[in-house]
Amino acid sequence: MEEGTRIGSLKIIRRMGAPGPAALYLVREMVGGGLRVLELFEPADPAERRRLLSEGMALTGLRHPNLASVLDIVELTDRIGVVREYVGGVSVRHEVMHRGMLPVSEAVDIVAGAAAGLARAHELGIVHGRLDASQVLLVHDFFRRLPKVVDVGMESMRCGRVEEWAAAGAGDLDPTLGPPGYVAPELVRGAEEPLPHADVFSLGAVLYLALTGVPPFRGPTLRQSLSNTLLGLLSPVRELRPDCPEPLAQVVERSLSVCVEDRPRSARGFLQALGKARAGEGATEDPDFGLGGDLGEPAGTDDPVEARPGGDAGGMKPK
Repeated sequence: MEEGTRIGSLKIIRRMGAPGPAALYLVREMVGGGLRVLELFEPADPAERRRLLSEGMALTGLRHPNLASVLDIVELTDRIGVVREYVGGVSVRHEVMHRGMLPVSEAVDIVAGAAAGLARAHELGIVHGRLDASQVLLVHDFFRRLPKVVDVGMESMRCGRVEEWAAAGAGDLDPTLGPPGYVAPELVRGAEEPLPHADVFSLGAVLYLALTGVPPFRGPTLRQSLSNTLLGLLSPVRELRPDCPEPLAQVVERSLSVCVEDRPRSARGFLQALGKARAGEGATEDPDFGLGGDLGEPAGTDDPVEARPGGDAGGMKPK
Protein backbone atom coordinates (compact mmCIF):
# COMPACT_ATOMS: atom_id res chain seq x y z
CA MET A 1 0.00 0.00 0.00
CA GLU A 2 1.18 3.51 -0.83
CA GLU A 3 2.04 6.26 1.62
CA GLY A 4 -1.08 8.24 2.47
CA THR A 5 -3.49 5.34 1.89
CA ARG A 6 -6.32 5.32 4.41
CA ILE A 7 -7.52 2.18 6.12
CA GLY A 8 -10.50 3.01 8.25
CA SER A 9 -9.35 5.64 10.73
CA LEU A 10 -5.66 5.03 9.97
CA LYS A 11 -3.35 6.68 7.45
CA ILE A 12 -0.24 4.87 6.22
CA ILE A 13 3.04 6.73 6.78
CA ARG A 14 5.46 4.13 5.41
CA ARG A 15 6.06 0.42 5.06
CA MET A 16 8.48 -1.31 7.37
CA GLY A 17 10.25 -4.67 7.14
CA ALA A 18 8.38 -7.66 8.60
CA PRO A 19 9.09 -11.38 8.88
CA GLY A 20 6.75 -13.96 7.48
CA PRO A 21 3.78 -13.51 5.16
CA ALA A 22 2.48 -10.20 6.57
CA ALA A 23 3.14 -6.60 5.57
CA LEU A 24 4.05 -4.12 8.32
CA TYR A 25 3.25 -0.42 8.22
CA LEU A 26 3.79 2.60 10.42
CA VAL A 27 0.43 4.41 10.53
CA ARG A 28 -1.13 7.46 12.15
CA GLU A 29 -4.61 7.77 13.61
CA MET A 30 -6.76 10.27 11.74
CA VAL A 31 -8.35 11.33 15.02
CA GLY A 32 -5.84 12.19 17.71
CA GLY A 33 -2.76 11.76 15.52
CA GLY A 34 -1.28 8.88 17.52
CA LEU A 35 1.25 6.54 15.91
CA ARG A 36 0.39 2.87 15.55
CA VAL A 37 1.83 -0.21 13.86
CA LEU A 38 -0.40 -2.04 11.38
CA GLU A 39 0.35 -5.59 10.29
CA LEU A 40 -1.70 -6.88 7.37
CA PHE A 41 -2.30 -10.58 6.74
CA GLU A 42 -3.71 -12.15 3.56
CA PRO A 43 -5.57 -15.30 4.61
CA ALA A 44 -5.39 -18.13 2.10
CA ASP A 45 -8.90 -19.39 2.80
CA PRO A 46 -11.92 -18.81 5.08
CA ALA A 47 -10.51 -21.15 7.74
CA GLU A 48 -7.30 -19.13 7.98
CA ARG A 49 -9.30 -15.92 8.10
CA ARG A 50 -11.28 -17.25 11.04
CA ARG A 51 -8.05 -18.30 12.77
CA LEU A 52 -6.48 -14.87 12.31
CA LEU A 53 -9.58 -13.12 13.63
CA SER A 54 -9.78 -15.42 16.64
CA GLU A 55 -6.12 -15.11 17.57
CA GLY A 56 -6.12 -11.36 16.96
CA MET A 57 -9.14 -10.78 19.17
CA ALA A 58 -7.52 -12.85 21.93
CA LEU A 59 -4.48 -10.57 21.79
CA THR A 60 -6.61 -7.45 22.27
CA GLY A 61 -7.46 -8.77 25.74
CA LEU A 62 -3.79 -8.94 26.79
CA ARG A 63 -2.73 -5.86 28.75
CA HIS A 64 0.38 -5.33 30.85
CA PRO A 65 2.71 -2.33 31.34
CA ASN A 66 5.66 -4.39 30.08
CA LEU A 67 3.96 -5.51 26.86
CA ALA A 68 3.21 -3.62 23.65
CA SER A 69 -0.55 -3.96 23.27
CA VAL A 70 -2.67 -5.09 20.33
CA LEU A 71 -5.28 -2.34 20.16
CA ASP A 72 -7.68 -3.37 17.41
CA ILE A 73 -8.42 -5.81 14.59
CA VAL A 74 -9.35 -4.42 11.16
CA GLU A 75 -11.32 -6.54 8.69
CA LEU A 76 -10.81 -5.73 5.01
CA THR A 77 -12.20 -7.54 1.98
CA ASP A 78 -9.13 -9.71 1.44
CA ARG A 79 -6.99 -8.94 4.50
CA ILE A 80 -6.95 -8.90 8.26
CA GLY A 81 -5.16 -6.03 9.99
CA VAL A 82 -3.70 -6.06 13.49
CA VAL A 83 -3.28 -2.58 14.98
CA ARG A 84 -0.55 -2.50 17.62
CA GLU A 85 0.87 0.03 20.02
CA TYR A 86 3.81 1.96 18.62
CA VAL A 87 6.74 1.70 21.03
CA GLY A 88 9.44 4.39 20.91
CA GLY A 89 12.66 3.23 22.53
CA VAL A 90 15.95 1.42 22.13
CA SER A 91 16.32 -2.32 22.37
CA VAL A 92 18.46 -4.34 24.76
CA ARG A 93 20.42 -5.40 21.67
CA HIS A 94 21.14 -1.72 20.90
CA GLU A 95 22.16 -1.03 24.50
CA VAL A 96 24.65 -3.90 24.56
CA MET A 97 26.08 -3.03 21.15
CA HIS A 98 26.79 0.53 22.33
CA ARG A 99 27.56 0.03 26.03
CA GLY A 100 28.83 -3.52 26.31
CA MET A 101 27.98 -5.50 29.44
CA LEU A 102 25.23 -3.86 31.48
CA PRO A 103 25.48 -3.45 35.27
CA VAL A 104 24.18 -6.60 36.93
CA SER A 105 21.30 -4.87 38.73
CA GLU A 106 20.21 -3.06 35.55
CA ALA A 107 20.32 -6.25 33.50
CA VAL A 108 18.22 -8.11 36.06
CA ASP A 109 15.67 -5.28 36.33
CA ILE A 110 15.23 -5.09 32.56
CA VAL A 111 14.72 -8.81 32.05
CA ALA A 112 12.53 -9.07 35.16
CA GLY A 113 10.21 -6.48 33.62
CA ALA A 114 10.08 -8.43 30.36
CA ALA A 115 9.40 -11.62 32.33
CA ALA A 116 6.57 -9.95 34.25
CA GLY A 117 4.84 -9.07 30.99
CA LEU A 118 5.32 -12.54 29.53
CA ALA A 119 4.07 -14.08 32.79
CA ARG A 120 0.76 -12.36 32.20
CA ALA A 121 0.70 -13.59 28.61
CA HIS A 122 1.44 -17.16 29.70
CA GLU A 123 -1.40 -17.01 32.21
CA LEU A 124 -3.73 -16.30 29.28
CA GLY A 125 -2.26 -19.09 27.18
CA ILE A 126 -0.30 -16.73 24.90
CA VAL A 127 3.35 -17.42 24.02
CA HIS A 128 5.78 -15.10 22.26
CA GLY A 129 7.67 -17.85 20.48
CA ARG A 130 10.43 -15.79 18.89
CA LEU A 131 11.72 -13.44 21.55
CA ASP A 132 15.19 -11.96 21.21
CA ALA A 133 17.10 -8.93 22.48
CA SER A 134 15.77 -6.68 19.71
CA GLN A 135 12.22 -7.20 20.96
CA VAL A 136 12.76 -5.96 24.50
CA LEU A 137 12.61 -2.18 24.21
CA LEU A 138 13.46 0.42 26.84
CA VAL A 139 11.09 3.40 26.85
CA HIS A 140 11.01 6.50 29.00
CA ASP A 141 8.32 6.40 31.67
CA PHE A 142 8.63 9.56 33.76
CA PHE A 143 12.00 9.23 35.55
CA ARG A 144 12.80 5.63 34.66
CA ARG A 145 13.07 3.41 31.64
CA LEU A 146 10.40 0.76 31.30
CA PRO A 147 11.13 -2.49 29.43
CA LYS A 148 8.42 -3.43 26.93
CA VAL A 149 8.23 -6.66 24.96
CA VAL A 150 6.92 -6.30 21.41
CA ASP A 151 5.37 -8.88 19.05
CA VAL A 152 3.81 -11.03 21.79
CA GLY A 153 1.49 -13.56 20.16
CA MET A 154 2.30 -12.41 16.64
CA GLU A 155 4.48 -15.40 15.79
CA SER A 156 1.48 -17.69 16.01
CA MET A 157 -0.43 -15.46 13.61
CA ARG A 158 2.48 -15.39 11.16
CA CYS A 159 2.94 -19.16 11.38
CA GLY A 160 6.69 -18.55 11.10
CA ARG A 161 9.05 -21.49 11.49
CA VAL A 162 12.63 -21.63 12.72
CA GLU A 163 13.55 -23.85 9.79
CA GLU A 164 13.47 -20.70 7.62
CA TRP A 165 16.74 -19.68 9.28
CA ALA A 166 18.45 -22.96 8.53
CA ALA A 167 17.68 -22.43 4.85
CA ALA A 168 18.99 -18.85 4.96
CA GLY A 169 22.61 -17.90 4.47
CA ALA A 170 24.60 -16.71 7.49
CA GLY A 171 24.86 -13.32 5.81
CA ASP A 172 21.11 -12.87 6.15
CA LEU A 173 21.39 -12.59 9.95
CA ASP A 174 23.83 -10.91 12.30
CA PRO A 175 25.90 -13.90 13.54
CA THR A 176 26.88 -12.00 16.69
CA LEU A 177 23.60 -10.62 17.98
CA GLY A 178 21.01 -12.20 15.70
CA PRO A 179 18.11 -14.43 16.76
CA PRO A 180 19.61 -17.96 16.56
CA GLY A 181 21.06 -17.96 20.08
CA TYR A 182 17.67 -17.04 21.51
CA VAL A 183 15.66 -19.89 20.01
CA ALA A 184 14.93 -22.87 22.24
CA PRO A 185 16.46 -26.13 20.97
CA GLU A 186 13.09 -27.88 20.78
CA LEU A 187 12.00 -25.23 18.26
CA VAL A 188 15.21 -25.66 16.29
CA ARG A 189 14.38 -29.36 16.12
CA GLY A 190 11.00 -28.51 14.63
CA ALA A 191 8.51 -28.53 17.51
CA GLU A 192 5.03 -27.82 16.19
CA GLU A 193 4.45 -24.78 18.40
CA PRO A 194 6.32 -22.91 21.14
CA LEU A 195 5.30 -23.44 24.76
CA PRO A 196 6.02 -21.14 27.74
CA HIS A 197 9.33 -22.84 28.54
CA ALA A 198 10.57 -21.75 25.08
CA ASP A 199 10.00 -18.12 26.14
CA VAL A 200 11.91 -18.88 29.36
CA PHE A 201 14.86 -20.00 27.22
CA SER A 202 14.68 -16.71 25.29
CA LEU A 203 14.48 -14.65 28.50
CA GLY A 204 17.58 -16.44 29.74
CA ALA A 205 19.32 -15.65 26.46
CA VAL A 206 18.47 -11.94 26.72
CA LEU A 207 19.79 -11.85 30.29
CA TYR A 208 22.93 -13.72 29.21
CA LEU A 209 23.55 -11.08 26.53
CA ALA A 210 22.95 -8.21 28.96
CA LEU A 211 25.35 -9.70 31.52
CA THR A 212 28.14 -10.92 29.24
CA GLY A 213 27.93 -8.65 26.21
CA VAL A 214 27.59 -11.60 23.82
CA PRO A 215 24.68 -13.88 22.91
CA PRO A 216 24.67 -17.49 24.09
CA PHE A 217 25.62 -20.34 21.78
CA ARG A 218 27.34 -17.96 19.37
CA GLY A 219 29.24 -19.39 16.43
CA PRO A 220 30.96 -18.08 13.30
CA THR A 221 27.98 -19.06 11.14
CA LEU A 222 24.25 -19.43 11.51
CA ARG A 223 24.52 -23.21 11.16
CA GLN A 224 27.16 -23.38 13.92
CA SER A 225 25.07 -21.22 16.25
CA LEU A 226 22.09 -23.53 15.79
CA SER A 227 24.32 -26.57 16.32
CA ASN A 228 25.70 -25.06 19.53
CA THR A 229 22.14 -24.49 20.72
CA LEU A 230 21.18 -28.10 20.10
CA LEU A 231 24.31 -29.39 21.85
CA GLY A 232 24.11 -26.93 24.75
CA LEU A 233 27.60 -25.56 24.04
CA LEU A 234 27.47 -22.51 26.31
CA SER A 235 30.30 -20.52 27.88
CA PRO A 236 29.53 -20.20 31.63
CA VAL A 237 28.27 -16.78 32.64
CA ARG A 238 30.91 -16.26 35.33
CA GLU A 239 33.67 -17.16 32.88
CA LEU A 240 32.70 -14.09 30.87
CA ARG A 241 31.41 -12.00 33.80
CA PRO A 242 33.29 -12.90 37.01
CA ASP A 243 31.40 -10.34 39.12
CA CYS A 244 28.03 -11.97 38.36
CA PRO A 245 26.66 -13.56 41.57
CA GLU A 246 26.68 -17.34 41.42
CA PRO A 247 22.92 -17.71 42.17
CA LEU A 248 22.11 -15.42 39.23
CA ALA A 249 24.48 -17.30 36.92
CA GLN A 250 22.73 -20.53 37.92
CA VAL A 251 19.33 -19.11 36.98
CA VAL A 252 20.57 -17.96 33.58
CA GLU A 253 22.28 -21.24 32.76
CA ARG A 254 19.35 -23.34 33.97
CA SER A 255 16.98 -21.31 31.82
CA LEU A 256 19.21 -22.04 28.82
CA SER A 257 19.23 -25.78 29.41
CA VAL A 258 18.72 -28.02 26.38
CA CYS A 259 16.48 -30.18 28.57
CA VAL A 260 13.04 -28.61 28.88
CA GLU A 261 12.47 -30.19 32.31
CA ASP A 262 15.47 -28.33 33.75
CA ARG A 263 14.05 -24.88 32.96
CA PRO A 264 11.36 -22.96 34.85
CA ARG A 265 8.05 -23.92 33.24
CA SER A 266 6.87 -20.37 32.64
CA ALA A 267 7.88 -16.73 32.80
CA ARG A 268 6.36 -16.56 36.29
CA GLY A 269 8.73 -19.30 37.44
CA PHE A 270 11.65 -17.49 35.81
CA LEU A 271 10.65 -14.31 37.62
CA GLN A 272 10.57 -16.13 40.93
CA ALA A 273 13.99 -17.59 40.22
CA LEU A 274 15.37 -14.09 39.67
CA GLY A 275 13.84 -13.02 42.98
CA LYS A 276 15.59 -15.86 44.79
CA ALA A 277 18.87 -15.04 43.06
CA ARG A 278 18.58 -11.40 44.09
CA ALA A 279 18.05 -12.58 47.66
CA GLY A 280 21.24 -14.62 47.36
CA GLU A 281 19.60 -18.04 47.22
CA GLY A 282 20.61 -20.77 44.81
CA ALA A 283 18.34 -22.22 42.14
CA THR A 284 15.50 -24.23 43.61
CA GLU A 285 14.53 -27.71 42.50
CA ASP A 286 10.91 -26.63 42.05
CA PRO A 287 10.65 -25.88 38.32
CA ASP A 288 7.94 -23.28 38.84
CA PHE A 289 9.64 -21.57 41.81
CA GLY A 290 6.25 -20.62 43.27
CA LEU A 291 3.88 -17.98 41.97
CA GLY A 292 4.91 -14.82 43.79
CA GLY A 293 4.68 -11.22 42.66
CA ASP A 294 6.70 -9.28 40.11
CA LEU A 295 10.32 -8.41 40.75
CA GLY A 296 11.16 -4.77 41.32
CA GLU A 297 11.08 -1.90 38.82
CA PRO A 298 13.30 -1.31 35.82
CA ALA A 299 16.38 0.82 36.38
CA GLY A 300 16.02 4.50 35.54
CA THR A 301 18.32 6.45 33.25
CA ASP A 302 18.46 9.71 31.36
CA ASP A 303 19.99 8.22 28.22
CA PRO A 304 18.43 9.48 24.96
CA VAL A 305 15.77 7.29 23.40
CA GLU A 306 15.36 6.46 19.71
CA ALA A 307 11.93 5.97 18.20
CA ARG A 308 11.40 2.45 16.92
CA PRO A 309 8.26 0.77 15.62
CA GLY A 310 8.89 -2.47 17.50
CA GLY A 311 12.05 -4.51 17.78
CA ASP A 312 15.00 -3.34 15.70
CA ALA A 313 13.31 -4.19 12.40
CA GLY A 314 12.71 -1.08 10.35
CA GLY A 315 13.88 1.18 13.20
CA MET A 316 12.78 4.47 11.62
CA LYS A 317 11.78 7.67 13.26
CA PRO A 318 8.30 8.92 12.31
CA LYS A 319 8.00 12.08 10.35
